[in-house]
Amino acid sequence: LRKARQEIRGGSGSERLTWASYMLYGDPAVTFFPEKEVKPVPAPTKALERKLVAILHADVKGYSRRIGEDEEATVQTLNAYRTVMKERIQKHTGEVIGTPAGDDLLALFSSAGEAVLCAVEIQRELQGRNAQLAANRRLEFRIGINLGEVSWQEDTVHGDGVNFAALLQHEIAPPGGVCISEVVHEQIKNRPGLAQTCEDLGVKHFAKMQRSVRVYRVHLEPGAAPSHGQKEIEERRYSLPRQWRRTVALSFLFVLAGM
Repeated sequence: LRKARQEIRGGSGSERLTWASYMLYGDPAVTFFPEKEVKPVPAPTKALERKLVAILHADVKGYSRRIGEDEEATVQTLNAYRTVMKERIQKHTGEVIGTPAGDDLLALFSSAGEAVLCAVEIQRELQGRNAQLAANRRLEFRIGINLGEVSWQEDTVHGDGVNFAALLQHEIAPPGGVCISEVVHEQIKNRPGLAQTCEDLGVKHFAKMQRSVRVYRVHLEPGAAPSHGQKEIEERRYSLPRQWRRTVALSFLFVLAGM
């Protein structure tokens, strides 16, 4: 501004610069009417949704130990297996939720039957891949499936249904196996090819949730898994009544004494 005033003075003379004195002086930071502080408006939070879904939870048996033994090889195998699992989940119209942390994987399905079929396909595929690896490189996932209502907000889900699916895989499912809750079994028991593969493991108590629930193991090969009721019938069929057992035992002792 000073340089501009000097140039104007040089061309027009100082007596004609009265108007410039008012325009070219002053503190540009000072305003007569300061602007009101505008507070940013927060973006609206996405509404909390509730849905009834089939919940598949999976993790690796002994993952921490494997990481300690050979981190690079373990992570490489884990990433390859996760790719397989995500492909199968998408095939059965499921959705992987969130970014997997460590060895965990969580997926939601609109159908309990599709969730079970997906889990069986995953375990069969991973069994084949494990057979091609050395024993110390194999990773065996445990899978638990439950049906329940979840609270869903963006990429995060909450609810007892999720917690119970995690307990099923952690406390009941064997490495390389699949376990389901009773409510899932109710959904698939009349579906051809699924009910015949389920083995009744009886009622199990889950201390962390203070609940006792009947659970089932899903065999990877069709057929042959007797239900809880069938087991009791077979046990009764091949066992003698208590009085008869005593009679047979006593007769056997007499025979030995006579010899």
